[in-house]
Amino acid sequence: MSEESKSSFFRQSGWMMIATFVTGVLMWAVHPLSKFIAPAEYGLMGTMLRFIVLMTIPAAAIQIIVARHTSAAITSDEKKRLAAEARTILKLGTIVWMLGGGWVAIRQDWVIATWQVANPAIIWATYASGLALLWWAVFIGILQGRQNFLWFGWAQMISGIGRVGVAWLVVIALKMQATGIMSAAFFGIAVSALTAGWQVRDIFSEERVKFSIAPWVKEFVPLALAGTTVQIFMSVDQMVVNSRFPEGKIGAYTAVVTLANALVTFTIPIALVMFPKIVRSDRLSTKSNILPMTLLTTLAVGAFGAICLTVMAPLAIKLGFNARFGPIAPLVPWFAWCILPLALNNVFISHFIARGQFKVTSALVLVALGYLFTLINTVKPVVLPENMVDPIEVTAFLMPHFQSVVKTLGLFNLILLAAASIVYYATRNNESSLAGTSESPDSSSPVGSASGGAPIAFEPPDASLLIPPAASP
Repeated sequence: MSEESKSSFFRQSGWMMIATFVTGVLMWAVHPLSKFIAPAEYGLMGTMLRFIVLMTIPAAAIQIIVARHTSAAITSDEKKRLAAEARTILKLGTIVWMLGGGWVAIRQDWVIATWQVANPAIIWATYASGLALLWWAVFIGILQGRQNFLWFGWAQMISGIGRVGVAWLVVIALKMQATGIMSAAFFGIAVSALTAGWQVRDIFSEERVKFSIAPWVKEFVPLALAGTTVQIFMSVDQMVVNSRFPEGKIGAYTAVVTLANALVTFTIPIALVMFPKIVRSDRLSTKSNILPMTLLTTLAVGAFGAICLTVMAPLAIKLGFNARFGPIAPLVPWFAWCILPLALNNVFISHFIARGQFKVTSALVLVALGYLFTLINTVKPVVLPENMVDPIEVTAFLMPHFQSVVKTLGLFNLILLAAASIVYYATRNNESSLAGTSESPDSSSPVGSASGGAPIAFEPPDASLLIPPAASP
């Protein structure tokens, strides 16, 4: 990389980390509301937030595809097809969301019983966030592909401002519980989507051309699997704990999950900045050493965050959440260091996706599924001793069980990191699916022809890739 490219990388990464930090602080500012809502409601809020995280799996795949195509769109025909792609995703995605809403309405009683929901409105506030995420993914993907990280960062922060402002209003003034907080989450995502959409509105002024959805779906599936890998590691432990532990007693664990996931979230912008640079580099057939630099930067930032959480865990729990969660503080360092490898895994997965190595990302989901299978079969239902009602005693009793879940997370994170590293070294000399396309951009563009022909360079490569035997936001 040239000195100018390095400067641009660190400048954009720095801005995105600042924006992510500010957004994280704003998101954290919702959690002190745990002092004003019932403990059971706070635990339910944590579970619903995990559902939103799971809904980001298809949204993340959409964002990645759109960002990848935007980065590689150089010719006029490619830009027209990109606009057609955005219109089609928004239309079809909205239809699928509406069909899913019909299923939720039919099975609402089952959902309420399974997830111990008292107010059905929280289900619909959470589900509405899925539609907002769809539109957000398309608009933010275009911003990322254009490397417009200035407004990418502002869109993030606007989401946090909207969420925390509405959450405090509805809880303090209107006395709403978890339902109000989840409604605030929807509002924040929706406002962020509108902000990003306004910045990329010019894309919809492009001439309308035909768009074939079939090749796009072929690319979507492996990317959804890739997103599944990361999101499973960040989400399913909370859901398993909520279903196997005593009802209303996991608020302290939710606090720890929030702190630990913040560590990974804070490093994600580094990979976000790396992604379009790799795509454009391969599109123009130029070499770049941005991956090692991204890995080292991510490791340094992540390790610093883990050290801070280790040292300041009691204070973070006390000031950020609720004093009754104090006994959970020793779990914070365990969680921080066990989840740190996931930040590096995210960089590797972003690299594989940027280079079109979709078979690799699809295979790595096996590790995540192994983690999910292990959690389901090793985390047994926990029953509290009779007459144990004191929150501090309850948390202390549950601590060994919480720690067992976290150790499982750490083990599988290391397995995933080892698998990703091995695959990278085994395939690092393979040609990208974008390599060489710039020599004849009019005949085989990386986003397909404007007439709606199948995309050439974005199909998964046919070459067999070396995947370790047990090897996705």
